[in-house]
Amino acid sequence: MPLATKFIIFIDSIKNINQRSAESRFCLLFRYNSGAMSKTSKILIVVGFLVLMGYIVYSSLGLSKFRCEVCMEFRGGTACRTALGSTREEAIRTAADNACAQLTSGMTDSMSCTQTPPKSIKCKER
Repeated sequence: MPLATKFIIFIDSIKNINQRSAESRFCLLFRYNSGAMSKTSKILIVVGFLVLMGYIVYSSLGLSKFRCEVCMEFRGGTACRTALGSTREEAIRTAADNACAQLTSGMTDSMSCTQTPPKSIKCKER
């Protein structure tokens, strides 16, 4: 038998061993009682999911009390961005960071831009 044929047979046997061991690992990993999930478990999962979704919606809607538009001028370019925040300062800082991200490339320029005073600031309380 040629050497190439022996090599192909050897590779096929390795593939079969790996496939069998993967199948047996899957069966051991996911072995469970074949009975259906109890009604109480289903209700707890649904209630937990609804509580989680409610918390996410509440936390994302309740925190933004200020809306600010900040215009930044840096190295001859100007960019204006709007941001929301729980405080006026937070909204201004976030909008300035976003405007500077539009104007700069690199960390050094970004840090320099955020240290410059804004060209204009317009804030509204929501």
